[in-house]
Amino acid sequence: MPPAVRPTKRVVVPDGSTLDVSAARALARAVLDGGRPSGCVVDLGHVRELHDASLALLADLARAGVEFLGLGEHHRRVLRYLLASTPRVSAGI
Repeated sequence: MPPAVRPTKRVVVPDGSTLDVSAARALARAVLDGGRPSGCVVDLGHVRELHDASLALLADLARAGVEFLGLGEHHRRVLRYLLASTPRVSAGI
């Protein structure tokens, strides 16, 4: 019998969006809506502007098991700093 595949929730932030703190809070609510965020993937590849301050909220989601796609090098580095004591850093965030 093949192993069970855990369903993944995928959230795509719309093209040209600005992810400031208030938008990051709304994103966190969308991710957390309906239960556990573990296994959720958030695609930020088309975000026009990502404020550094919003990364603190994204770090909380990453600690809960959310994965992020489309982050630039600067934002990955800041997120790694915020997650310095978290094992997910070695997983390529």
